[in-house]
Amino acid sequence: MVYDGDYTKRALVSGGLGAYAQHPLFDLIGLDRTYYRPLDTRAFQDMAGETPSTFRFLAKAHQFVTIPRFGDHPRYGGRAGKDNDLFLHPAFALQEVVEPFLHG
Repeated sequence: MVYDGDYTKRALVSGGLGAYAQHPLFDLIGLDRTYYRPLDTRAFQDMAGETPSTFRFLAKAHQFVTIPRFGDHPRYGGRAGKDNDLFLHPAFALQEVVEPFLHG
């Protein structure tokens, strides 16, 4: 419905956003990956460069800002099971989450 053929995941990673943004019903996309790792300004600029100026992005806040305690999961490494000192930390949120999004 969105893409004009069958594409590999690799092809969609490198060109899928531009095709998605051309669909007349889609003018916004959610960026779930920002929850797991903040993106830098350049990454947002690259995505914005693939889309029309009217296209919008909804970025999830990074998990370090949103969870009070790290779960017992391997992805947290040495932080697993510990309190999160960055929970609702305004300076971290501004520098690592908000500013790259706004400038990108």
